This record gives sequence, structure tokens and C-alpha cells, in this order.
Amino acid sequence: MTKNINICIAHDDIQTPFYPFGDGNMLRAAFMGAHLAHMTGEEPVKRVLSMITERPAAAFGKGKAYGIQERSEANFLLFEERTIRELMLNQSVPRYVIRRGKVIAETIPAYTKWGCSLQLM
Repeated sequence: MTKNINICIAHDDIQTPFYPFGDGNMLRAAFMGAHLAHMTGEEPVKRVLSMITERPAAAFGKGKAYGIQERSEANFLLFEERTIRELMLNQSVPRYVIRRGKVIAETIPAYTKWGCSLQLM
């Protein structure tokens, strides 16, 4: 919270005439918010991510029941990136979407195999 004001980032335009590029990816909204607010350092980026995770949960009254803890609903997205910087930079789709402890969506990673050899002259 900033000065006791809970600041969240969200959007609801998914391919509408008002915003035809919307796809529901909150990482894109956070990425844009980080740029517009000049919050691109390591700590500010953590705060930006909280604006699409913990802060909206608090706004909807889920504050104490939110997060990784016993008795939470186990709703989360699992990404392959190893750092917050990579997550913001790549804005990839999640590897797994978990709802109430069950996998409801899975993204199969792309796999490229080059079957030819290259000879340089």
C-alpha cells in the first residue's frame, strides 16, 4: 500500500473495439504499468507484480486467505522463468494454471530440433 491507498493494475478489454490487442494477460498490464510509472528497478518491479497479485486479492477481501499457506485455495499460475526480471521481460504464458489444486490448463513448451548440418566455406 502507498499512503494507505491500495493500488492495483487490471484490465478487462479482451479484443474489443476499444482495445483490440487485449488478451487478458495481466503480465502485459504490469509490464506497461512498470514503464508508465518508471518502476523498472528490481524492488519497484516487485511492487508492480504485487499490483496484479496480492493487492487485488486484498481489494476483493481475500487478503488473509491469499498466498501460499495452509488452507488457501491453491489457485496459481506456474511459469518457467526463474526470476522476476525474466517473467516481466518474457511475459510468457504460464506452464500450468492451477485452480483449487488441480491443473486446469497446461502449455506444452515449444521444441525445435534442427536436423541439418551447416558447413561454412
